[in-house]
Amino acid sequence: MGRMGLIGFSILLSQLARADISAELAEASAPLAEGVPEVAVARLEALVNKNLPDPEWRAVTEKLAEAEVAARQPEEALVLLADSRLRDIPWAKFWRAQAFASLHRWADALPLYEELAADRSSPLHGPATFGAAEMLRALGRRDEALTKLTVLLYDKEWATRAQLRSAELYIDKADAINARRLLDEMRAKSVADRTERRLLRGRLELILQRPERAIGIFQALLKKPEGAPHATLMAALFGIADAHLQLKTPEAGDDVIEQFIDNHPADPDLPVLFAKLDELYRAEHRPSRNGLEKWVRNPEQPRRTFARWYLARLEIRAGRRERARQLFNDLRRTDVQSPAIAPALFEFAQLEVEDQHFDEATAILGDARLLPPEPSLLDRINLLLRKRSISRRNLRRRRQHLNKSHILLHHGRRLRCLMHPPAGCNLAITPVF
Repeated sequence: MGRMGLIGFSILLSQLARADISAELAEASAPLAEGVPEVAVARLEALVNKNLPDPEWRAVTEKLAEAEVAARQPEEALVLLADSRLRDIPWAKFWRAQAFASLHRWADALPLYEELAADRSSPLHGPATFGAAEMLRALGRRDEALTKLTVLLYDKEWATRAQLRSAELYIDKADAINARRLLDEMRAKSVADRTERRLLRGRLELILQRPERAIGIFQALLKKPEGAPHATLMAALFGIADAHLQLKTPEAGDDVIEQFIDNHPADPDLPVLFAKLDELYRAEHRPSRNGLEKWVRNPEQPRRTFARWYLARLEIRAGRRERARQLFNDLRRTDVQSPAIAPALFEFAQLEVEDQHFDEATAILGDARLLPPEPSLLDRINLLLRKRSISRRNLRRRRQHLNKSHILLHHGRRLRCLMHPPAGCNLAITPVF
């Protein structure tokens, strides 16, 4: 009887402990739902380090992985999910796939999503199927992505999102008929879905070569940005830029991008914004450098770093290589250390190789490899290092050849002078007896 009472008391304590950890977990996770995942990460890390029993530890770890992915900390999420206790757990595979996707490691994420999507009874079937379609799209396998999304068109929870993504894929393929059909058929209920549908209608107008209509749609989205996802705002900005490229008025398009960059010096999408701005500059007869020069002088980061990079590009195209070199050197000394600037260092190294400054190029490429760059860029860096070594050896051989030629030429002249002394050749011949 005493033993039974002890067991009952232990069960009661266990239930109280679980209730306690559930309350702590709910409190620590709350910032995630409020849009501040970084706070959730800090709280959940403190909770997961409390030496919890395995069931509670797994519950906290699941939320922590979700928060780390949302807080743009996918590397930390992958480290967390590498624990052997999570090897065969479906939600761990899902968040591992999400982390790979955040790192643009599409090929690593795809098999994880596909494995989870194969179980139609799993609550992860819908998100995993959608994730697999997204990875196929990122890998350029659009038809396979569309096939994946077809499975979700009759799923109440995922139908609208599947229709929106399918319409987007048809637009990517310039298939205006199917894109319009899906946009007309769908019944978007939420504000976010209706906003995305308007965005896709704007993109549809672009592939139909009606840029003026497209600009009107995109401008309407930007006038009321409240509640719109950041990705939607970026797509609207790029849509306006592409419309002006169609109209052959790139100057008007770069005004829109420059205004946004001016107001958002630390926007997370600055790398793609500056890339689009450079595309517009390339289409202009005489691109204005006023915006870039202003941002180079202004201390706000990381905008200043990107401004130096793209102003250096303008200077190279204008033939002012020393000015470009100065800007690249300033960029190299910046405090901003991000994989996003690795391509800038690669371009700097290319400039130095072209000007036969091989030692400088090697040092710059070494800096780029430390950031670290994406795998595709790392391959290009390694290739440039090999080319640099070959170019350096070839240069050394040419110099040696020139030196030998100079010596031979010198000796040849002396020999001719001895055999046939020309006029003016002050050669004293001493008779030998």
